[in-house]
Amino acid sequence: MITLVLRPHGLQFFSMDAAQAPVALTGIVPMSASALVQSALRQSPPTAAGIEAAIEQVEEAVMPLHAQVQGAGAELRVDGAQPLLPWLPSHANLDVLEALFHRAVAVASGRPVAADPALADAETVALLVILREVAHHLHFGAVDVDQAGTAGLASILSSTFR
Repeated sequence: MITLVLRPHGLQFFSMDAAQAPVALTGIVPMSASALVQSALRQSPPTAAGIEAAIEQVEEAVMPLHAQVQGAGAELRVDGAQPLLPWLPSHANLDVLEALFHRAVAVASGRPVAADPALADAETVALLVILREVAHHLHFGAVDVDQAGTAGLASILSSTFR
């Protein structure tokens, strides 16, 4: 299984070797929810144009990773997102991610915020865009959000990979 570790300053992909030790598949990719909020999703709720700009930025960061990270329909474990996405099911296939994304776009396009208050938060939308684009462009069939949050691989790696 491949794990995507979301960090404040970027994202990084890992797999596990036979001894269950983490092996970095990529360096730290300078793409984070906070960077998307600062560059594209400055309004709350984000605008449709802001979401489109965020998608473009994530695509530019993710597309070069094809050779290193190939999901082939497998599940992607995501570590570091749970504290910001408590409403995301721990296991979400692409249909669930796409439905959430369309709800975020509806809020950005004028749907009352009361209908989906979490999707009016710019950082939440940024994480959703990252997960959707990574799953789509690197061909993962589902995402599994680590319920342990900061107790998962991200905390183990914090002293190993910086």
